Amino acid sequence: MFQDVLDNNNLSIKQCSEGTGIPKSTIADLAKGKTSIQKMSAINLYNLSQYFNVSMEQMLFYCMLPSYEDSVDLLIHEQKKIDDMGLKQYVATIKRTLLIETCDTLHDEARLAVYWEAFYKYYKERRLPIPEEYRRYMR
Repeated sequence: MFQDVLDNNNLSIKQCSEGTGIPKSTIADLAKGKTSIQKMSAINLYNLSQYFNVSMEQMLFYCMLPSYEDSVDLLIHEQKKIDDMGLKQYVATIKRTLLIETCDTLHDEARLAVYWEAFYKYYKERRLPIPEEYRRYMR
């Protein structure tokens, strides 16, 4: 989330606007989540990436990361599902999802990370070998 980028660099919306030449309202909308980095013009994305001294791809990546609060909410939601279903049934329902090689959004990647954690925990607690088809995905 862009507000996290500003916070991590100890910048205000005004400072970022002045440094990039991007209107303050555009920076504010981006920081508040009213607009997304994907909807930003290429020149504004370029100006942001130059200001923060990163590539345009890195700027997109940083701004699309789920906020800490969203990540915590996701973990709480998935943990509740595990508690409700039981770890064995939860792992059974996510096995097909684990074989996905690409995710459309970083939120999907965060969810996939939670799935892998549950999957790994299930097998480790039971001292079971990880099935061969999943080993290549283990990090």
